[in-house]
Amino acid sequence: MDSYFEAKSILFLGCGTRPPRAAVINADDEYGQSLGQARKTLSQQVILYGIHNGDFRATNIDLQQDGTKFDLVTPSGSVKIETALIGGINIYNILAAAAPRSPADARSSRLPKPSRSSSRCRGDLRK
Repeated sequence: MDSYFEAKSILFLGCGTRPPRAAVINADDEYGQSLGQARKTLSQQVILYGIHNGDFRATNIDLQQDGTKFDLVTPSGSVKIETALIGGINIYNILAAAAPRSPADARSSRLPKPSRSSSRCRGDLRK
């Protein structure tokens, strides 16, 4: 896992180009926390997300067979999310997608709403 972390760290250094202006990092992951600290040391903007930790968090999670509901807590407040996507991994995906938005965009009226009517794809785990 250490070699994976080292390889992933290179992405945040720029890979031969300038480093990215901001890093969106999973704060629930031990390696993510280390990466976040390292990026902050370099004065890079770091936006943390996670179910348990971070600037963007999920609370009041309700996982069902036909979808997921949760409150997305942001630095500017919270918004209720309801999606046909299932599983904790999709909560992390939604958090990661919401996190790079500016604080002004993080208000409920400005966040994109995941569709409750998303169609299933081949390989979907739902019955």
